[in-house]
Amino acid sequence: MTDESDEKRLVRFDLPKGLDAAAIAQAIREHGRRILDEAAAEKKAKENK
Repeated sequence: MTDESDEKRLVRFDLPKGLDAAAIAQAIREHGRRILDEAAAEKKAKENK
């Protein structure tokens, strides 16, 4: 569920050789909460302007 005013972002990058889906999934699990918290903080900062 997204707000229509939310910016849509496309991020593209090259993965290091030898990085498989399991390694990617583990990194997402480890860093996902921090990424979501940062996104929420950015949105809140924009709303408070």
